[in-house]
Amino acid sequence: MGILQFGFKNVYEGDKAVGFQVKIRNTTHYMGVYASQIESFDVTVDGETFPRDKTACTFGTTTLSQDEFNGSKVHWDYTAPATLTVSKPGGLESGLHNVEVNFILRIYWNLISKGLIGDYSAKIAIV
Repeated sequence: MGILQFGFKNVYEGDKAVGFQVKIRNTTHYMGVYASQIESFDVTVDGETFPRDKTACTFGTTTLSQDEFNGSKVHWDYTAPATLTVSKPGGLESGLHNVEVNFILRIYWNLISKGLIGDYSAKIAIV
């Protein structure tokens, strides 16, 4: 999984920023993964970590809360982008931000390990 350099932006309701989005790409397994295999995504921006209940994920046209991952049949194709939407009143300031996305993926076909933990970071800008 990697953080993409585009699509990092604030989300608005009317004229008020209510959060932000960051795009990620699935590079974890060549067959892709189902949302039900994702344990969690944790997003940290400039040292502030946002809890899982504040982060939803859009795979294609389907948006799921992290609680909805379990049992979901939504598939995240290999190399396909997904959008993490984080609720944060006021959004983020314009400029460069240190962004980290950490995730835990349950890999049932790997009998040695019960999961894959990934930590990815990028410095990207909101304009």
